[in-house]
Amino acid sequence: MNIWQKILVGVLTLMVGMVIGVQINRVRLNRMNAALVDDLLAETNRIADGLPADLPAPVQRYLSKALGGVETYPTVVSLEQRGDFRLGDASSAFIPFSAVQHMTAAPPGFVWDADMQMMPMMGVNVVDAYVGGEGILRARLLSTITVAEAEPGQILNEGELIRYLAESVWLPTALLPENGVTWEAVDDLHARATLSHEGIMVSLLFTFNADDEVVQIFSESRGRDLDGTVVPTPWTGRFWNYQIRDGLWIPTEGEVEWNLPEGDLVYWRGVIETATYRLP
Repeated sequence: MNIWQKILVGVLTLMVGMVIGVQINRVRLNRMNAALVDDLLAETNRIADGLPADLPAPVQRYLSKALGGVETYPTVVSLEQRGDFRLGDASSAFIPFSAVQHMTAAPPGFVWDADMQMMPMMGVNVVDAYVGGEGILRARLLSTITVAEAEPGQILNEGELIRYLAESVWLPTALLPENGVTWEAVDDLHARATLSHEGIMVSLLFTFNADDEVVQIFSESRGRDLDGTVVPTPWTGRFWNYQIRDGLWIPTEGEVEWNLPEGDLVYWRGVIETATYRLP
């Protein structure tokens, strides 16, 4: 075997070793993420069926429509998503992702487990979660190298609970007063939802359309990370293309954006491919 053949064999051996290492680490990462989902589901409770009579009018109409196709109210949903995510400013490209998200209504919580393809052979796994009153946000390159991890604490917990409240349109039972949400009437197409959990309180303005659907949510202040500094920033989510999934009326498309002085910055847009509802 000449020198070039030896080099080729060495390179191939190194590449095979790297591939095997990545696969082993992926198995470990999958187990860790699955354990987080197990923690989320372990505390889930049943809730009473039926709507209270004292909800603001647009909320009453929306929940009657969203939950009208089920007799027993589910408190768990598993979603399969695909879409695009933007990490930088308006000049940054969108990165395709696929994700599985689990949500619970009682108590509130979610785990978003997403894979993003930054470039060929450079996949990143991102876990965004709110479990047991604590927020989690971490990203690992090639299932191995931690490239980002948000600092635990009140700011992270609040931001994740805001996300949960916004995305409760995919689990409408989470918006019932029984689960810690209080509603304040604004007008016939708007109402403010406030959710309290584990010492954290967040509020969002919900906008409804003439078809009794939630089409927009708005937070006056959600923490946005700018080079390691969290800056309170207005934040908006939009939803459309409502469909029946397991008897519930939910949006299957959406996007979220930061509302900046220089213009709105859409950074997430996605499609719900499947939604599976169940009891705890």
